[in-house]
Amino acid sequence: MKQINRKSPKLLYLQLKDILLQEIKAGKMFSDETLLREKDLQEIYQVSRNTVRRAIWELIRAGFLKRVKGKGIFIISRSPKVMRNPNQIGLIILDVEDEFFNKISRGVEDIAHKREYSVILCNSDNDTQKEKVYLHNLKNRVAGFIIAPATGNQNHPYYGDLLQKKIPFVFIDRYLPEFNVDYVVSDNVKGGYLATQHLLNLGYQRIALISDPECTSTRDREEGYRKALKEYGVKTDKSLIKRSGLRNFEAGYHHTKKLLQLKSLPEAIFALNDEIARGSLRAVKEAKMQIPKDIALVGHDNLSLSFHLEVPLTTINQSKYEMGAKAAELLIDRIEKKKNKIQQVVLDTNLVIRDSTVKKLKIMT
Repeated sequence: MKQINRKSPKLLYLQLKDILLQEIKAGKMFSDETLLREKDLQEIYQVSRNTVRRAIWELIRAGFLKRVKGKGIFIISRSPKVMRNPNQIGLIILDVEDEFFNKISRGVEDIAHKREYSVILCNSDNDTQKEKVYLHNLKNRVAGFIIAPATGNQNHPYYGDLLQKKIPFVFIDRYLPEFNVDYVVSDNVKGGYLATQHLLNLGYQRIALISDPECTSTRDREEGYRKALKEYGVKTDKSLIKRSGLRNFEAGYHHTKKLLQLKSLPEAIFALNDEIARGSLRAVKEAKMQIPKDIALVGHDNLSLSFHLEVPLTTINQSKYEMGAKAAELLIDRIEKKKNKIQQVVLDTNLVIRDSTVKKLKIMT
């Protein structure tokens, strides 16, 4: 997606006009389709309302847009209309370079290929604005979507539009409870419970939790964490819970540094994904402490890196490939009208024990 060049001498509204015109001519916007709302264009291109309105007015004068009172701005495309491909699906994930989503994508693609569908892959980078553009630009080109919704999702009107137009979609890895649609996720409550129970059974009680950006999967993992603590009679200590706006190495590193500054140190850390756990490992090492001798560590996802870390990581395994494959099956069945009943699939999770956890009693002897 082309962006405004603020270093260019060309006025912002003219740059925006050119960008929108290029998308219309490229067939990314279609005749009689509404333009994105002014507010959305402001947020996507980081420009003022006046800039958006001037760009729109220029395109109306040039005959590429028309304003319909009470309904909005509509495209008057001069390019041949691109027809919806009945054998093409859109896959919107957070980041294909992330191993977790890479394996999901492979599962989707393998099933799609087997059933003679092609896949358009889109990386939202966990950005609701980027996700919005993909939904808007592809809704008239694909037969359906598989979507891992971005954190803090504000795209409800666009999902509602898909439902109204009878374009099926399946949520994957996380979902939006407001929409009663198909989804495929892992049993994240069980994952959070198993990780915490494992640490409790080893004798640890001060168990810290480092969360990634809030969505149903992370909320469920935290629910499992709290459930295990409650069952074992351990009170939740808010100072041991760190929430991050990121889901990466830096988040684990930063929050573990904070945890190591507490007067009463954590005995163990449950990181809600393996990348966060990798950051925790580095922070503990820099503090001249050892895992698991000084602090035990558990991750979540069972990425390949978890086995190859300096201290192999105890983690929760998710069936990533199977998640993608099942989502593709559900969507294609829905496109081909083979199923009517909503299916909300929860795949099992299991604990994988490695060297980053050890019995506390052994440490004390």
